[in-house]
Amino acid sequence: MEHLLGEQKLQQWVFLLPARSILGTDTFKYSAAKEITCPFSGKTYAAIPALYPDIVFIHVHAADIYGNSFIRGTTLVDVELAEASKKVIITTEKLVPTEFFRDDPLKTTIHFYLVDAVVEVPFGAHPGGMPYEYHMDVDFLREMLKAAENESSYNAFLEKYIYNVKDFNGFLEMTGGIEKLRKLRHKVLHLDVREEAGNE
Repeated sequence: MEHLLGEQKLQQWVFLLPARSILGTDTFKYSAAKEITCPFSGKTYAAIPALYPDIVFIHVHAADIYGNSFIRGTTLVDVELAEASKKVIITTEKLVPTEFFRDDPLKTTIHFYLVDAVVEVPFGAHPGGMPYEYHMDVDFLREMLKAAENESSYNAFLEKYIYNVKDFNGFLEMTGGIEKLRKLRHKVLHLDVREEAGNE
């Protein structure tokens, strides 16, 4: 929550946010927040500084080669992150012609002048889900959480899925390949329910 508030304050060109939520905790040991006294009420607050991330990767539904980006549905803090970060790399489900945005400027969620690079990465949100595109890979996420229970099993997990994989396509193959991805897409489209009904 603290980092989200920090990003929102930077977007508004306010360089700190007074908050009470972290008072009495050890958060101050691990962050740049400072205790301050309100000059009007005399109450104590935590001053949470605005954040300037060095780099951010944002996955979107569609983008053109210039960086204009479209996110379908809720954006959470994607726009705020793009505006606050020093470098922005867009990964996109698909590249689209610039006319996609010229014909309907309201589709521009993130503007090109905020973006430093664009990479087309189909299924780039995996193992997470992409709204309206594919469901999160719950089986893989459970495997990851199980592996994280101790250091040795987590190191083995990283070795298998990260260090010994050539690229992202190799990672997708390791986690089930095109057949698994097809099922995750069908789950979002509710085609899995229809297929199961058809097999009964």
